[in-house]
Amino acid sequence: MKKCITFCFLATTLNFAFSINVISFKEAINTNKITYVAACNTKGTHYLNPIVLVVYNKENTEQQITLSAGDLFVPTESMFQNIVVTKSDKIHLLPNEKKVVVIQENCTESHDRSAINTTKYTFSENPNTQLKQLAHFIDSLNIKSSGVQMAIWNLMNEEDYNNINSSDSLEELKLRKYVAKLQKKKFVLRKNDYKTNYYYAPPIAERVRGYFEYIPTVETDNIQIAMFDENNILVRELYNGKNQPSADNKIIYQFDGSFYKNDVYYFKMIVNYEVKLNKKFNIKAIKEQYGNKVQSYFLNQMFTGFGF
Repeated sequence: MKKCITFCFLATTLNFAFSINVISFKEAINTNKITYVAACNTKGTHYLNPIVLVVYNKENTEQQITLSAGDLFVPTESMFQNIVVTKSDKIHLLPNEKKVVVIQENCTESHDRSAINTTKYTFSENPNTQLKQLAHFIDSLNIKSSGVQMAIWNLMNEEDYNNINSSDSLEELKLRKYVAKLQKKKFVLRKNDYKTNYYYAPPIAERVRGYFEYIPTVETDNIQIAMFDENNILVRELYNGKNQPSADNKIIYQFDGSFYKNDVYYFKMIVNYEVKLNKKFNIKAIKEQYGNKVQSYFLNQMFTGFGF
């Protein structure tokens, strides 16, 4: 009798496990099994978790919705950047469940604006085979960084693969070689310069320095400081620290002001892939304050953040 009960229980469990419907995001939309809202992630950037996805299961059964690297989300307003999925993911939904998820993605255009709070997206077919291939390659490396963003922009803009740079030199090399392969170009490393080498340190003509100061209340595994233009598009990553010691609560960075000539830039501190501190600086006004004579500017006490 016990054996019979055990067998029946096992059979019921197996039947339950295999009753979950596995379906692609595209098919789930087309068959009206889900509704969704894809919106700007205000805690992310265009290269680190840019979209928050709210998915509602309209069925009375469990569903597993799959998103594949290379899938595309297009903004409802064309002035904003398209977003490509760079890590395949599965969204498990209970019957009639609504779930909020953040998907690993990157923007595909360096010239359009980054999203704002009200930006919404729709799921779309991705007609670009090379972009799909690059997205799958990024997925295979399991990386999320500014280097990934540079690789996507490089491919989409048909630029020199040597313009791809990353704080991780091995990651940088892999991305450069793969993009060169997609471009059907012979891979040849170009001589280092300030634009293409993350760690290249030539004599700086116009040194601009600043710092982030903060009091961590949680583990800070990964800290980045990045510089953005007025359209909120990445210009340069200035610092990348993995497994950051909690005692290091002041991070100094610098860049060559003669190379970056916009009047205004935004500086962001990104902790564990979420923007924690953000500051706008009018570089032109700072230079004028010194009469354009001083060749070293220090953005004193730029950032002070507490409680994250």
